[in-house]
Amino acid sequence: MNTEYRRKSTLSLAFTEREVASARAHLDWMRTEGADAEWLDGDGLQAAEPRVSPQALGAVLNASTAEVEPYRFLLALAQDAESLGVEILNRRATGLTRSGESATGVTLDNGDVLACGSVLLAAGPWTEALATASGTSVGIRPLKGQILRLDALGEPYELSIGWAGNYVTSKPDGLVWAGTTEEDIGFDENTTAEARDAVMEGLLQMVPGLADARLVKQTACLRPISGDGLPVIGALPGWEGVTVCTGAGRKGILLGPAMAEMAVAMLTGGQPNDDHTAFGPDRFA
Repeated sequence: MNTEYRRKSTLSLAFTEREVASARAHLDWMRTEGADAEWLDGDGLQAAEPRVSPQALGAVLNASTAEVEPYRFLLALAQDAESLGVEILNRRATGLTRSGESATGVTLDNGDVLACGSVLLAAGPWTEALATASGTSVGIRPLKGQILRLDALGEPYELSIGWAGNYVTSKPDGLVWAGTTEEDIGFDENTTAEARDAVMEGLLQMVPGLADARLVKQTACLRPISGDGLPVIGALPGWEGVTVCTGAGRKGILLGPAMAEMAVAMLTGGQPNDDHTAFGPDRFA
């Protein structure tokens, strides 16, 4: 399956001296982690992307980034899992059963119980409901994000352009995608005019020439985020055989593989390669 994976550099803009200082400090860290990144300003910035606002004082160009189409990527993972013998049930889980402190099964909304010896709770923003039904908390709530898809004249953007949590990029569907909001308002997946205007404001700050772009589609999604912004990976407090893995926020595709490695090690009695103590759900119990 074509997951639309492609290497695509990012250009992170700075419009104030404070943003410049922060971006340069972040650039130093990126380089220590092996990123192919550099600082651009003046003619260098305009050469990288002439359509960027002339008000930008500079930008970090990171050539170590890539992207995939999330829906296709997850569908490909599901198909690959099925080819290895995994059975995927499209059901709504409502809670867990136990014997003493050990998990024995997962309850479904139709009353059935799936017997098991171990459970992975990775239900995104809905993980908290399952934890609450099990008598504890993992500190997860939904963070709503809205994205615009635009039809714009001109050549596609070869770079993904970002500033202050906003981004604009061209996608393989031929549209310009712009986002995104961060709305802490619960389980509301409706699109709003307020969010549309906020995204457009950030978009035009970065690329003023997109003022005439035509809105094709507006979408909203819910991301799982914890109270301290860190992922939640570890044993469910008060339960044996239950591991939690969620809370990547806006970086689910990026952080997912490393989070999965940690969770698998915990589920199978192994030792994660990285220190996971800071991510334990017991910090919210």
